Amino acid sequence: MTELFKYVMEDFNTGTMPHRKYYNLEVYQREKEARAAKKGRTGPVKKTAIDDEADMRRQKAADIASEKEARLMEAYQELKYSDKAKEMKEQELLRLQMQHAYQIGDKEKAAKIQARLAPDVDK
Repeated sequence: MTELFKYVMEDFNTGTMPHRKYYNLEVYQREKEARAAKKGRTGPVKKTAIDDEADMRRQKAADIASEKEARLMEAYQELKYSDKAKEMKEQELLRLQMQHAYQIGDKEKAAKIQARLAPDVDK
């Protein structure tokens, strides 16, 4: 084992590495990936540089997006399987009726609808 290490150290120290990949690893990796892509093989991209902050930002953004999507799906399911959507439509219809009553001058009807639309206050 030590003889192999001495051999590699000698090549390293004299600058005569046995393969061209040892002279510039980034260029070698890009060429290797280009050859693999030409053949139609695309494997996992290997990291050549460490950028933890960018990875953390990307991960945080992905987490926020997935949480937002989950909340949206939950709200959709709640509206789909409950009477909430029906109640919202009824409230909108009552608002339109109230506006119409105000426009034609029927203030008594408008006041009744407004009282009906007022939020319930539980004490």
